[in-house]
Amino acid sequence: RDVCAVFIALTAAYTGGAAVGACVGTAVGTAALIGGADTQTFLLFAVCSLASGIFAKINRYIFALIYLLSALIVSYYSNYSVFAAAPFFTVLFSCAVFAALPERFYAFLGRYINANMLRQAEQKLSCRRFSELTVGRLKQLSDVFKNASDVIGLVEEDRCAEISYAIAGIPDRACANCALYSGCWERDLEKTYSLMRRMYPKYKKQDRLSERDLGMQFTRMCLRPEKVAAAAAETFRQYDVNIRWEKKVAQSRGVLKEQLRGLSLAINDLAEEVSADFEIRSDVEDALRRALDEVGISPVEVLCHVSRNSMHVTLSVKDRLPAGSYEKNARKAVIKACGRKMSLEKERTEGDMKVLEFCEARTIRLNTCVLCAAKDGMTVSGDAHLVRSVRDSKYMLLISDGMGSGERAARESSRVVSLLEDFYGAGFDDETVIRSLNKLMILGGAEDMFSTIDLCMIDLKTARARFTKIGSPHSYIIRNDRIRRISPGALPMGILEEITPAVTEAELMPGDVILMFSDGVADAENSNEEMYKAIVAVAERHGVKDVASAVMELAAKTRGGKTDDMTVIAARVSRG
Repeated sequence: RDVCAVFIALTAAYTGGAAVGACVGTAVGTAALIGGADTQTFLLFAVCSLASGIFAKINRYIFALIYLLSALIVSYYSNYSVFAAAPFFTVLFSCAVFAALPERFYAFLGRYINANMLRQAEQKLSCRRFSELTVGRLKQLSDVFKNASDVIGLVEEDRCAEISYAIAGIPDRACANCALYSGCWERDLEKTYSLMRRMYPKYKKQDRLSERDLGMQFTRMCLRPEKVAAAAAETFRQYDVNIRWEKKVAQSRGVLKEQLRGLSLAINDLAEEVSADFEIRSDVEDALRRALDEVGISPVEVLCHVSRNSMHVTLSVKDRLPAGSYEKNARKAVIKACGRKMSLEKERTEGDMKVLEFCEARTIRLNTCVLCAAKDGMTVSGDAHLVRSVRDSKYMLLISDGMGSGERAARESSRVVSLLEDFYGAGFDDETVIRSLNKLMILGGAEDMFSTIDLCMIDLKTARARFTKIGSPHSYIIRNDRIRRISPGALPMGILEEITPAVTEAELMPGDVILMFSDGVADAENSNEEMYKAIVAVAERHGVKDVASAVMELAAKTRGGKTDDMTVIAARVSRG
């Protein structure tokens, strides 16, 4: 009976806290008094449950030890011998039983004792059900787009009409009502078709056909050789037009196939993100409220969750203090409560509320500078660039060089940069982005308009960089007195239907300098061997603006003051 009573008081204090523990302990102690127990037993149940309930959120082994120590203290100050009057061994045995039971047992009981634990259990159940439902729907959508992509892939991309079908229209144009029609197009059909086939390469070469192209034998037998030659030329012209349109359709079909495939992968990635482990850390939330109180911040709402082993914290506070008053103190409190290095990711204002979003600090950060110069006589540079952060702690350094110079090249390169930004922002994978963009360039661009891609995607958490080069010049990673040359790409975008970009991966360290530039700078370096040493020397400077400016000046000096379109991106890596 005593063991059960102590165990009930222990369990109530552990799952419900000090208030619930004190109430249950008092009730059990009162029952013991009615049953003939002394005052000390009553105090053991009431006081020990209250004292130990204060530490309800700690480890249950330590909690049991605290209850046991509380029993010893109560026994001592009740003027009794610690071991004689107090049911010490009963309490000891009860604590041992309490510590031996698994944590999930108390989590289950706590749902019916502690309203907060019940709310957390309901939240977890609701989140799990929502996740399962959402993931299932997303997986179905992903399969739909994947199957649609496969169906489009089954259609032959290059299904141009046979020239034999085009030749069949020649007799209707030139030989209708001819007395020799049956001889040429019925009895000697194979010979006539063979002649017409041989005429097509002649038409492609000279873009016209004459009576002589039919040959002496056919001309002597034909009553309308000039009309046949003209009809054949017109038929071949329409055939070429149809071929070009069918190729456009085939290319459009290929772009659609790649888009559907990429959309399927993006939705599948989203499903994996939703299904990833998502845990609300109420213990960190409580610790964060105490830490914020110490720095004088009263939050309206605190949310802490862990997803994919990364901790995220969202604070909502009344926007009553001057700008910048919250961030520094809030960051200190968040770091103290989370026990991890955290950084302010986003800050926004919603009415009279200021919302601060923190995430785990990144391994590295970048300090970047971009400088551009247009070709002599041009007001607009044909180069386009992009330096910005993208999803999943990635950072993008991008240069696109449109063929030629001026506004036309600028439009082409800007279009490439905009599409790349949209693709990567939507979560498409590298292969889908490159293939889709290349086909869009072929489909929508002029025959003499191409663009290069020089892309460096940096993961700020893992400190790894991935260089993707398509028609772009080399780049450098400079580390102290050592320099690594990133090999250039082959052909620009929009030339071949299938391209293979040059991809290089590298691990970055604090102090590294990433140097990327367009053809205008690369051509100057290739013409002057001393410029390579100068680049290494200027990269040792501390400021990235100084590095970019020095490289631009060196390139202009090497070219004798005559500048081409030039773009330089300098990025220095530092600790996060």
